Formats: sequence, structure tokens, C-alpha cells
Amino acid sequence: MKLTTILFTLKIVTILLCVLMDITAVIGIGYIDAVDEVGEFFVAAYMLFFGTLLLFFELMSFRKIEWIDHWFRRNCGFLYSALGKSLFIIFIAFLCFGLGDPQTLTLSTGLALAAFGSLQVGLYLKYPEVFEDTNQVVR
Repeated sequence: MKLTTILFTLKIVTILLCVLMDITAVIGIGYIDAVDEVGEFFVAAYMLFFGTLLLFFELMSFRKIEWIDHWFRRNCGFLYSALGKSLFIIFIAFLCFGLGDPQTLTLSTGLALAAFGSLQVGLYLKYPEVFEDTNQVVR
């Protein structure tokens, strides 16, 4: 399998997982029905924010917009390294576990994100040359 195919597949899976995380956050917000669940609201809000942030970052690899790229480089520079992005995916996976309802969806989303982030860390540690200079626009 070609290198570009592997990187493209990883980007598509990341995009799909970000969409799943955003859907989980929106559904989780819908399950909040009491004032004392304000903590779950903030967990869902962070899930939505971080999922959307990573989604836009991945979409930037298909069509680069200079001012958005500049903003990402200035504020989220860790996303430009394979290890930084993988550890960020694992971090946002743990946010999913903090959202209470719907339990099956939050658990499966969190496990999928944690497994994918761990897979990327493993791939990076085994094949670091594959992830060198992966910030090019995908064509």
C-alpha cells in the first residue's frame, strides 16, 4: 500500500471520529435535564469544541486557507506533529468517558478514539519516517 494511501486513510478515519464525537456531544447535551448536571454540559461543550477543532484541522489538509493555517500554527502547533495529534486524540477520548448519557454511545466513542490514538502512536513509534512532513495538502 502506498504511503499517501495510508496517510489519507488515517485522515478520513480521524474526520469520521471527529464527526462521531460531535454527534455524541450534541446528543449528550440533549440528555441534560437538571441544573445539577452543569458539569456534564461543560464536558459536552469541550467535546464539541475539541472535536470541531480537530475536524477543521484535518479538513485543512484538503484545501489550505492561509489565515486559518496561521491560526492553527500559532495556537495549536502540537497538531502539526504526528505524536502531538495522536496524544490529543487520546486526551479527547477521555472527555467522552466523562459524559454520562447516553452511556453506550459515549463509551464506544471514547474507546474508538482511544484505540485510534493509540494506534497512531504505535505507528509513529514503529515507522517515524512515514509521518515526516505530513502537513502537505492532500491531492
